[in-house]
Amino acid sequence: RWLDPLKPVKKQLRIRTKSLGTCGLPVLYFRVKFFVSDPGKLTEEYTRYHVFLQLRRDVLEGRLLAQPSTVALLASYALQSELGDYSPDEHGHTYLAEMKIVPEQTDDLEKKITELHKLHKGQSPADAEFNFLDHAKRLDLYGVDLHKAKDSTNREIHLGVTAIGLVVFQNEIKMNTFSWAKIVKISFKRKQFFIQLRREVSENYDSVLGFNLGSYRACKCLWKSCVEHHTFFRLHTPRAPTKKNMLTLGSKFRYSGRTEFQTVEECKRRARVERTFVRSPSKRFVRQTVPTPSDLGRKGRSGSGSSLRPRTDSSGYKVTSLQGARTPKMAWGEAHDSDE
Repeated sequence: RWLDPLKPVKKQLRIRTKSLGTCGLPVLYFRVKFFVSDPGKLTEEYTRYHVFLQLRRDVLEGRLLAQPSTVALLASYALQSELGDYSPDEHGHTYLAEMKIVPEQTDDLEKKITELHKLHKGQSPADAEFNFLDHAKRLDLYGVDLHKAKDSTNREIHLGVTAIGLVVFQNEIKMNTFSWAKIVKISFKRKQFFIQLRREVSENYDSVLGFNLGSYRACKCLWKSCVEHHTFFRLHTPRAPTKKNMLTLGSKFRYSGRTEFQTVEECKRRARVERTFVRSPSKRFVRQTVPTPSDLGRKGRSGSGSSLRPRTDSSGYKVTSLQGARTPKMAWGEAHDSDE
């Protein structure tokens, strides 16, 4: 759920004090909302780095799924960005033992990542991150905002909102794609979400597809995401907000942030000076509380690499606590929740 900067935070998060206790508070993560179809369009290294951080975290947390070979390749580019060239004296053979870089990290996968890391010798952090993004953009789930739904036969599916349109996934496999150019209208009523498709030459009427979602709120969130993505990627400027009318059912809601076109044009007008920044380390972790014989052997063979780097739990992402914090003024966007 994205925060609306015009509404109080407490009304959007619905904090339950009893279940959280006196010390438990939700945290807000800054993350990428709109993923450009081609990361090569991002001319500023600082911007590409933040998109890289987001995708690295999505891979780690299982939101951006890929084949094990692709996951290993992405992890090797992430290592090149963070550690630089592989050095046997500095890193050894078990330098990945305490680094949390991929889900379900096994010894075999670590060996594959290490071999790929050796092949990236000479790449700067910016080059490694660019190569990471270049491979990540080819994944089916790249830049997809997923929403659980059911089709007309009551099969569980996911509806994904992307820069190109609406994508249907079933069992993590892309089944169909409806481009924004083909969609005439999107609407929802209670728990049902509808898309009206432009008629083909051989058809006499438009096709309407319906999907069932878990709740009215989930349906509304999907509808908002479609409005925002369509405005950001397809329009040059957002549509002007309409005046509220007491006789109108439902509140009008528009995306009010900058579009992709406006952002690119602004970057062309302003010659940005490349800023200097410090790259954040990836997470470190201990896999097991009780060491096994293989772990004891690994510890004995760890060499000089793992002992040189301090442990840290930093993931490289900014976190804002709600206690005494103001709503961040960022382009989360707007939408309108009528049935039109």
